[in-house]
Amino acid sequence: MSFSVGQVLYVFMNKNRAVIPVQVVEEVTRKTLDESTVSYIVSLPDKDRSTISLDEIDSAPFSSLDSVRDHMIKNAKDA
Repeated sequence: MSFSVGQVLYVFMNKNRAVIPVQVVEEVTRKTLDESTVSYIVSLPDKDRSTISLDEIDSAPFSSLDSVRDHMIKNAKDA
């Protein structure tokens, strides 16, 4: 998935089943002889505006609230 710096994403936290908005603040591209990888740093909505790699969050990012809602409805139906 590709995101833009400044874009707001919605993260569905699997652990506590909460939806958290995060903002992409940095795009990191790493090129090696074998491959090129892109990772994203996001800002959390806490008091200190902490940043974390999107890869470190145990959840799937969604670009809209509608897609989060669809995901949550699908999970509820599957359960």
